[in-house]
Amino acid sequence: MREILFRGKVKDGYKWTPKGTWLVGSLLYADDGSGTSCQIVTSCLSTNYDGSSMGVAYEIDSKTICQYTGLTDMNGKKIFEGDIIRYVDEVIGKEKIDEIEYDETNAAFCRHHKSEMGSQYLFIDKTVAIKCEVIGNIFDNSELESKTMFEWKFNATIYRKSDGEVLFSRMCDTYEEAQGKIEEYITRYMDKDYPPTGHINKEYVSRDK
Repeated sequence: MREILFRGKVKDGYKWTPKGTWLVGSLLYADDGSGTSCQIVTSCLSTNYDGSSMGVAYEIDSKTICQYTGLTDMNGKKIFEGDIIRYVDEVIGKEKIDEIEYDETNAAFCRHHKSEMGSQYLFIDKTVAIKCEVIGNIFDNSELESKTMFEWKFNATIYRKSDGEVLFSRMCDTYEEAQGKIEEYITRYMDKDYPPTGHINKEYVSRDK
């Protein structure tokens, strides 16, 4: 049977569970008279003769609710909605970083990939998950995502149009830098019969690459 789990951050904090602590368990919506609250039930204390049970529940911040996808990464870590994953695209041999989201159009958990081509929603299954690594989430690592994990780079490439052979490739911080690299290096590969071509490709990559 499929394991159904949710996680969320503790809203106000308790004696042994500070505010902002991540909890994993069953999701419960409770009405205390002043409104509906979201709670995570982390454990069951007892089961009564009539089948009802008593458990430990914590109120959580509703904005941080994430569902377990049913998949685990290469390290055996559970992959939740809102996680940030890193993997190598086997087609192009480059590392990519995506966010796990629930896509209502396809009614499925997907990898949200951002690139120079825009946003793409890619399916994720067990064969893909075991090649990925969870490196953070959009709540704890929002600044890391925008300032450290991800950034735009400009790949300056020089190649021969005749056979597609790549003669030079350099990742640059700005378009102007990439353009300068092409102008600097293209003369080194000049051939009157097979002249090279310069191309600049904008890519969304991990900052530590």
